[in-house]
Amino acid sequence: MLIAAAGLVACNHRRVDPLAEHARLDFVLNNAKGVAVNLATFKGSPLLINFWATYCVPCKAEIPVLNDLVAEHRARRLAVVGISYDDAPPDIVKFAEATPVRYPLLVGLGHDDLMEAYQADIALPTSWIIRGDGTVVAKHIGAETREWFEAQVRAAF
Repeated sequence: MLIAAAGLVACNHRRVDPLAEHARLDFVLNNAKGVAVNLATFKGSPLLINFWATYCVPCKAEIPVLNDLVAEHRARRLAVVGISYDDAPPDIVKFAEATPVRYPLLVGLGHDDLMEAYQADIALPTSWIIRGDGTVVAKHIGAETREWFEAQVRAAF
């Protein structure tokens, strides 16, 4: 599985054009401690969903940027959620204990329908920026820069 995961991370780095569609928020996932989180609870606020994995180097490089966005846009109610592609809950807990993450980390393992709906089964990291009304501002497959994230988040307000 590690070889397949390494291949997943190494896949194409490409931008995906924004869609004039609504993101599916009808998924319920657990955080690493087993508490259920319904993505629909984030409706009404801009939402950045970042699909990542504990072993993904580019994913880990984006965490400080996402932490900064949470801090900078707290008053404007930006929600950031990290969904682990295939890590088991104990691995996510261990990672979070060693790495400061200021947003919820959810378990994506076993949610193939979610991964397919968000095209997170193509490569990691994959990020979606969604307006409060559910329309997709942008999605991107592969690592991105602070400037890209900041521009997309501004467009979500």
